[in-house]
Parts: sequence; structure tokens; C-alpha cells
Amino acid sequence: MDQYQSLVLRLEELERRVGQMVIRGKIAEVDPAKHVARVAYGPKGKQLTGWLQWKPMRTGKAITWWCPEVGEGVTVISEGDLALGEILPGSYHAEFPAPSTNPDEYLVHFGDGSKVSHNRSTHKLEVVNVGDVNITTQQNITVTSTGTATVDAGADVNVKCKGQATVNAGGEIIANGSKVKLNKGTGVVTGECICHFTGKPHGDISSQVTAGK
Repeated sequence: MDQYQSLVLRLEELERRVGQMVIRGKIAEVDPAKHVARVAYGPKGKQLTGWLQWKPMRTGKAITWWCPEVGEGVTVISEGDLALGEILPGSYHAEFPAPSTNPDEYLVHFGDGSKVSHNRSTHKLEVVNVGDVNITTQQNITVTSTGTATVDAGADVNVKCKGQATVNAGGEIIANGSKVKLNKGTGVVTGECICHFTGKPHGDISSQVTAGK
């Protein structure tokens, strides 16, 4: 092989490696157990990479898991050898377009109707979940609002605690319901009840339930 042929081969190899440094395509297959995927790329997506790791956001003590999906647009980066490439998730395309055009909005759609969004121009944070929501902490939970706090449930509301339950209000405490039951007990006689026989406040009042003006 003469010097010219050697130079041509080296240029062809360099061109091949440069051509494989950045590849754009779509996820073709996913193996969640091994956290690897294959990417279809090239004309009409007929070329296929080997099994490659995808790049998560964090992998230290702070760690994330978000598996890419078949059809998701991605970019594969390498030093020129696709066999050693890594997948960078996230590229909008016709089948999976951008879910918003608002530059002030942060939005995550989870694919089942659930979403998290924040608009920094309106300062509104919205969390929508189509299933159950479970929050667990080993310490205290504090909710502070300078406005109105509302709980609107389509079914029952249950509050359970092992210690004392305290409600402090600067105004009235209003309970609207067909009945108010305390410890599943019977009717309560208060000091404001008038006896039908004596016409005076009832003497047999409750010692468990009290109220003051």
C-alpha cells in the first residue's frame, strides 16, 4: 500500500468516525432491566445501533430513573464509535411534538393524564394526578398559605392523629352537615339547652363537649 492509499483509508476512517459522533434518531427497543436501548437512525430509520446506555439526569446519592420510550426522539453521542455511544433522551418530532409553546412554562406530562406545570409569569403551580397520591414523611408537615386553603373531596375526608388535634381560627368555625358525630356518640345536651319542664337551662349537660363564647 502506497502513501496515497494509506492517506485515503485514514481519511475515510476519520470521516466515518466523525459521522458517528452525533446521531439523531428514535428509540427502537428498550431493556429496562439492563437500562439500555437501541436507536433507529439514518434514512427512514432503517439503521439500528447496538444496545446503549442512556444518560440519566443524576447518578450519585441524588439519583433519578426515567426510562425512555419507543418512538421517543433522542441523540446518540460517541467518540466516533457507535458501539461506545450514549443516548441523550429528548428530541421533539412530528409524532411527539412539544406540549407547550409558552416560554414561561415548565411542564411535565406523564403520559397517563397526570402532569406537573409551573408558570413563572402567573406564579401558578399545578399538579394533576389521575390516581392516588401518597405523601410520607418521618418528620413534620407544615402547610402555610396567606390566602384561602380549600379541601374539596368527592367522597369522605378522614383525619387521624395519635396526639391532640387543634383548630385555631380568628373567626367562626362552621360545620355544615346533616349530622355532627363525636366519637360515634349520641345527642349532646349543652348548657344552652332549656328544659321543657322547668323552663330553665338543662342541668344534665355534657362534660365531654364544651364551648365558650
